Amino acid sequence: MHRWKRFLIVSAAALIGLAAACDSNKSGDKSEESKAKQAKAESPEEGDKKDESADKKDDELPYEATGPVAKVNGNEITAEDFNELVRRMHGNSRRPLPASLAKRFKGKTLDQAIEKHLIDNQVEEAGIEISEEDIKAEMKRFKDRFPNEKAFQSFMKFRNMTEEKMRSQITESLKVKKLLKEKKGIEVTEEDAKKYYENNPKEFEQSEQVKASHILLKTKKDASDEEVEKAKKKAQDLAKKARKEGADFAKLAKENSEGPSAKKGGDLGYFTKERMVKEFSKKAFSMENGEISDPVKTRFGFHVIKRTGHKEASTKSFEEAKSDILSKLESKELRKAMDAFVKELKKDAEIEKMPDNIKVNAEPKKQGGGKGVPSIKGLEGAKKKLKLKMKNQGGSESAGSEESGSTSGESEGSGSAGEESGGSN
Repeated sequence: MHRWKRFLIVSAAALIGLAAACDSNKSGDKSEESKAKQAKAESPEEGDKKDESADKKDDELPYEATGPVAKVNGNEITAEDFNELVRRMHGNSRRPLPASLAKRFKGKTLDQAIEKHLIDNQVEEAGIEISEEDIKAEMKRFKDRFPNEKAFQSFMKFRNMTEEKMRSQITESLKVKKLLKEKKGIEVTEEDAKKYYENNPKEFEQSEQVKASHILLKTKKDASDEEVEKAKKKAQDLAKKARKEGADFAKLAKENSEGPSAKKGGDLGYFTKERMVKEFSKKAFSMENGEISDPVKTRFGFHVIKRTGHKEASTKSFEEAKSDILSKLESKELRKAMDAFVKELKKDAEIEKMPDNIKVNAEPKKQGGGKGVPSIKGLEGAKKKLKLKMKNQGGSESAGSEESGSTSGESEGSGSAGEESGGSN
């Protein structure tokens, strides 16, 4: 499914590729175990640092139109329309594309621009209108897919998106959805949702979770015995201070913890066993609420842990999951309808492509891999890093993502227990 089609029909979250990724991480779409596996992906820090050092201009697209890119039934697709689609696809990323990859995207984006043009004309001819109530409801639904306001704003900034643009794209999405329902008679019933719920029980399982805060004192891999002992002694002293009557653990964490969650008083939110490194999880899940641990050694350093909450393993009820299931099933049917409808439209359309009016701005890849020019695999890794960063900005920070030694640095604002808590990254 082309990315723009998802943008148009799946839901507000499908407006942009990364938002769709956020949507798939919602409870009900995946089990807690599968979420934990996803949390083990690389942290975004390293990618972010490379982005900051990249020499690509902020406003330069990897490829862009300099004139009309196609004629569809006698109507031109303008450079402006094509370039807007490129922006939607690539967001505000500063990572340069290898020339060969940009050329491939150039052709695919041209095809997508043509398909979008055909659909837009159908929407206009049908006179599709969307009520103000429906637009506001979908905008709220879109924002609710993010764990908090900070994660939402981070997403908007990365995609170079304003509230006005978001509203426009959501309206466009709703119009196409309404058109497809009218043309193809799409209907998903509660019975369909019940059947899906019964046939996919693992998707609705929620693992046991613990909520904790911690103070992390990092130790380097090549630290001397003296340095390790010094960190351990400081961690022991902090544990004693934290146990004193009236002690403020959050204040101690802010003043002493060496990682992003220090800003939040060491709070890591709720997490499953799989989200943290083995030593950290073993201790946190064996403690009582309110208990403060002796220093726990992981490959990241020494952790003083305070457990603050606990949730037993459970299964989401059908009523709790119904809304998400209906949305998921409807999206699937809409995608099928979109594919079939586009094929019908293209079959009867007169299409003339003008690929020479699209220039590639990416630099040719140097022999042996140019510095700062990522491979296809590297680009996919960057996407995963961003998805994880967005996820980690929520309340349940993933262990081993921000302070987890698997990355090159601390993840800004994510506070994931991962690195600090010895996350599983």
